[in-house]
Amino acid sequence: MKGQGEIDALDREIIKLLQEDGRKPYTEMAQRLGVSEGTVRSRVNRMVEEGIIEIVVHANPGRVGLHTQAIIGLTTQLGMTEEVAQQLIPFKEVRFIAVSSGAYDLIIQVYVENNERLLEFVHQKLARIPGIVRADVSIELKVYKDTFDFV
Repeated sequence: MKGQGEIDALDREIIKLLQEDGRKPYTEMAQRLGVSEGTVRSRVNRMVEEGIIEIVVHANPGRVGLHTQAIIGLTTQLGMTEEVAQQLIPFKEVRFIAVSSGAYDLIIQVYVENNERLLEFVHQKLARIPGIVRADVSIELKVYKDTFDFV
């Protein structure tokens, strides 16, 4: 018997189908997997409730006017990493925040309209956050892969 937060082979197959097309009808998934629609529905609902999956829309940044994407490595004052990360969360420009074991304390990904907005973000928003010692900004020049289908 599976415990909470665990998945089995059927759950994995359901996830794969949703990653192909998040709008795929449960009836179609059930038919492909050889189970009932109710089974698919209950499995999806359970995985959502347990935080195993999220059903979200992944917009193409360039198509919605966010033409400049950057990865920013942040160095923080010793002991301030958590506080800095918490202050970054509300910024709509920030898509991703992670603590890093490499050269930076935090890695963030930022999506903005253009280079001018990136400059404003760095100099007007990041610069005002106590605890940031350094920001190393790298603009993404070309994206070869941007996916969430890793199951």
